[in-house]
Amino acid sequence: MTLQDTIREQTWEIVDALTLADRRRKDLISSKDAAEDAIKRAYTEITRHRALESERKRLVVEAEERLKEVQDRFEEINRQRQEILDRLTEKQETKEQAEKLLRESRSETERALGVVRTETERRDKGIGLLAEIEGEKLQYEGKLREAHRRSVDIYIQELERRVEQAFAGEEERSRRQTAAEAFRKARHDDNYIGDLCDQRDQFRELVRLATVPGVAETLRRELERVERELDKRYPGALSIEEKVPSQMLVEELHYLIGSDELLRIVLPIPERVWNGISRGETGAEATGAMRMVWEMIIGLGLKPSDGEFRFENGYCVFVARELKDDDMNSIREFTLKLKSSATLTFRFSPFPSQVQEALLYEATR
Repeated sequence: MTLQDTIREQTWEIVDALTLADRRRKDLISSKDAAEDAIKRAYTEITRHRALESERKRLVVEAEERLKEVQDRFEEINRQRQEILDRLTEKQETKEQAEKLLRESRSETERALGVVRTETERRDKGIGLLAEIEGEKLQYEGKLREAHRRSVDIYIQELERRVEQAFAGEEERSRRQTAAEAFRKARHDDNYIGDLCDQRDQFRELVRLATVPGVAETLRRELERVERELDKRYPGALSIEEKVPSQMLVEELHYLIGSDELLRIVLPIPERVWNGISRGETGAEATGAMRMVWEMIIGLGLKPSDGEFRFENGYCVFVARELKDDDMNSIREFTLKLKSSATLTFRFSPFPSQVQEALLYEATR
């Protein structure tokens, strides 16, 4: 299984959830914007009706003043009574019409205020939901980073195991094969060994499914305990991988650009082996690791002084001060010669962009 396959397996559910969260976020933002546009239109309508209301109040006042003048004249000029009564009736009708228009304006104002209240509530609700979606989005982004980091951990651990197997000599492979055959037989014949194997299978599946880092670490410790017990009884049996071709092996070494703009190549060297090399150990694992490191430096066209080996963020890395991202396109790979004419080729490949982002995020926390 390649790194890309592992990433898809680990992240497809989270990527789908993140896509749904983004879609819901965009819908809520559109709804909020529509509510705010409706509020603006309602306020414009209120302003227009209030101006109209003021004008109609003025008409009512004018009508009342004119009515009073007509009544005064009616008292003074009795002979023009009929004419003045007609004018009085006309002004009364004008006043009634103005009052009717005033009532209509007030009704429209109340309706517009109701729209403002409704749209304000909808906008506030949308803002609250948007905040929830933003929180969910941050959680899914965090889980996605964890899944990418977990994918790298799984890949590096598997690569460490495959490289260690490749360096094992013919005699060692034969010894492990014998142990593996005895182990497979014991799994069916020995209840205790069978129970340990079932535990190992279940712990490996639980580690793969775990999304909480603390839980995953606890499960890994239990898995290591079971594997130590099995390895104590059948040394090397768990690390045999019969499907790996014996004559030509091809693996990938991934690299990324750190926050300091320096290129880092992640090496399949466990921390315990690297610490042993630092203490001067010369066992098979240490020797194989140093052979790989030396051939890599030669393959990169560098001197040991052109870079620095570090243990960063849980990985053994080579920090190449003299290499840039573009340089790796022309270097591509280097090859180690193993026993029995077998070869082990390492091809350089950049981490996917999302994996690089997850690793840089972890490194800067």
